Amino acid sequence: MLNLLLNVKQVDRIESYHLHMAQVLPGFKVIIGAFQFWEEIPIIGTAQMQITDKYEGKQRFFTTTLQFLTPDLVASEGRHYCWRVTTVEGKKYLIGTDQSPYPVQTNNKNFPKEYTAKSGNTVTITYNSLNPALLLLD
Repeated sequence: MLNLLLNVKQVDRIESYHLHMAQVLPGFKVIIGAFQFWEEIPIIGTAQMQITDKYEGKQRFFTTTLQFLTPDLVASEGRHYCWRVTTVEGKKYLIGTDQSPYPVQTNNKNFPKEYTAKSGNTVTITYNSLNPALLLLD
């Protein structure tokens, strides 16, 4: 039996222009090259990432959606960010590249009705591209 632990335990971001040396490889993999300074985003619990694909004509398109809860507002300030997620298995995935289209960030501040519901800021990252989240090779 194959066990997959794809729960996302860590979320980081970097401005997309820092990834200008990244090489996308066959099989939806990427090497980003030199050491990069990632900004770790504090998350509450685990994050959720979903990848869907569809064909339009003969072209395959992917939508990668990352959603997480954070205690602080995650401002984008009009900048283009790429996102790195780390699973509990230690695999890392890159959402976005240094080229358009860029991931789109949406923030939602939660004021729950129930005392037991999680409160904080829900951040949703949506990335529509010819590539899904890319497996990051070290």
